[in-house]
Amino acid sequence: MKVLSVFTSKGGSGKSTLAIHMAVLASQQKRQNRVLMLDYDVQESSTYWTRTRKAETPPVLPADPGSFTGYLEQAAEEGLDLVVVDMPPHSATQADLVLSRSDLVLVPVRPGALDIWAIETTVKAINDNGARGIFVLNQVPSRGAEADETEEILSQLAPQIPVAKSRLGYRKPFSSALNAGLAITEFAGPREKAAQEATALFAEIKRNLK
Repeated sequence: MKVLSVFTSKGGSGKSTLAIHMAVLASQQKRQNRVLMLDYDVQESSTYWTRTRKAETPPVLPADPGSFTGYLEQAAEEGLDLVVVDMPPHSATQADLVLSRSDLVLVPVRPGALDIWAIETTVKAINDNGARGIFVLNQVPSRGAEADETEEILSQLAPQIPVAKSRLGYRKPFSSALNAGLAITEFAGPREKAAQEATALFAEIKRNLK
């Protein structure tokens, strides 16, 4: 069983959106992965998403602080393949425990100065807990060099944490899908650019989880 966490100390970076899409895409695999999503975010965005969702998979559990080890033990006993964690900010007491038990930590970053300035705290938490991270450029504008510039800066600030080659664009279908209780791959066809981006990113993350 693998643990994939999505973490950043900066709000508004698309953390829950990324976590939801990775969980859904994992559950859609041909091997029919058994996936559980734990929602530790104080805003409970992933939990609210399930209230408009008709499908029962992947299950999203509003997580009880301090019970992470118990959740993992139960998930392992039930034969789950993947636990996706929508993490709390680093100020929360359970963040260190989640990071230390994660096989991979996704760090969503929007191109621009505000997200870059907030990276130091996130990187320190990952390093302090011996976690393996990967930056994911999220909400990338369709034009301009800002994303490339952000990737270069991240590589300089935290060379030990790679930047995913796949990026998620700033596209309305992502939010439209979530509003409908869906992920983009359930909401739109394979020709939709947003669906292609999410699929490519999941394939890259899956390789990094092995």
